[in-house]
Amino acid sequence: MLRKDSADNYTSAIPFDNLPNYVAACKFDSLRGKRIGVPRNVLGAPTDTSTPILEAFEASIAIVKAAGAIIVENTNYTAYQAFRATNSTTVILGADIINNLKKYLDQLVLNPNNVHTLADVSKFTHRFPQEDYPDRITAR
Repeated sequence: MLRKDSADNYTSAIPFDNLPNYVAACKFDSLRGKRIGVPRNVLGAPTDTSTPILEAFEASIAIVKAAGAIIVENTNYTAYQAFRATNSTTVILGADIINNLKKYLDQLVLNPNNVHTLADVSKFTHRFPQEDYPDRITAR
């Protein structure tokens, strides 16, 4: 069951009340003949932390190709460097979270962990075992 929150613009934008069965809709041959571009310039050079992600990405390309898709290599995002220089997505998302977090937390009817600020959320995340801190880094 999906839970929408009118004070959370991300969950309130969910267009349905029950989660669709996406797996049931998947057909292995539904990609046959579809062209899928791979913008290699967006992927960047592998690092110790990104290597497993890039390996999984490459494996997924092989699966999609086996399903009949036509893989078009190096469909590079020509304005990528300019986009990265502005860092606009991170700035917008970060500003939205920071500006609305305290307001959102203050509106909670139940706040069993007594979190009211971004610092409180960070402290809670570091202490809560299910967050897997420090294995799952939260400083980015």
